[in-house]
Amino acid sequence: MELRHMRYFIAVAEELNFTKAATRLCIVQPSLSKQIKDLEDEVGVLLFERDKRKVCLTAAGEEFLKYAYETLASATKAVTIAKQVVNNAEQKIKIGMNSAAEHFFLSDICAYLEHHNIALELNSDSCMNNIHDLKNFKIDVTFSRFSVKEIDYVSKLIKEEDLYLVMNKTSNKGNLSKTPYLAFSPFEDPIVNEQANHYIRQSNIDVEKRIVTSNLFQFLNIFKSITCWSIVPQHLLEHLNCLTENIYLKVPLYISYRKKNKSQLIHLIENHVMP
Repeated sequence: MELRHMRYFIAVAEELNFTKAATRLCIVQPSLSKQIKDLEDEVGVLLFERDKRKVCLTAAGEEFLKYAYETLASATKAVTIAKQVVNNAEQKIKIGMNSAAEHFFLSDICAYLEHHNIALELNSDSCMNNIHDLKNFKIDVTFSRFSVKEIDYVSKLIKEEDLYLVMNKTSNKGNLSKTPYLAFSPFEDPIVNEQANHYIRQSNIDVEKRIVTSNLFQFLNIFKSITCWSIVPQHLLEHLNCLTENIYLKVPLYISYRKKNKSQLIHLIENHVMP
């Protein structure tokens, strides 16, 4: 018994006319009659009573129709699910992230995408580079400290993060001016750099020695190696065994993407991380 037999049977059962059913199925009437006869032979009972004037379902045919509908619906669903699996396997989203986004969202996003069989291509880079890659179509969506204020882009605030003053255990807050200040590069994280400089000016700290790092790995290694102090976003505290003080300034984190990018994957990611 094949699925086409179910389709043919349902068409005749609904039309109660072999000629009309054949037209609906785009086959010739003698072929349809033979297919129904083959089905009845296989089932072992008459499904239709027919004479020259009319066609009607037998009692067995009425019961068979219920299961024919269910069988065809199940087959259609199976085909749809199989196609979805193939389509999802071919889906990929390219995401740009800074260290904050990786800390707060990466593990959840990876688990979410794996569950939906979607491939992830991750671009771990500075805020400025990720914005550049977004505008040059190298990534689909980016997490950044910046809101992209251009008409062709969407930027939404998803998190604000506290800034902390951090000191080696050997450093002294009363003598910060004399102690080297470890700073993030303005290119690496310009928003953190700007807020940190604002705090330094407001606190009248005269920084005599400033060490500027070009990446997070370099920052962490230097901080652990020498007596120094810095101002960092909260997510870095777990990497630093040090004295901390909340300075009550915040830095934002945005999700940004191109308006013309119609991929539903972007909206799945956006809905997954939005508060």
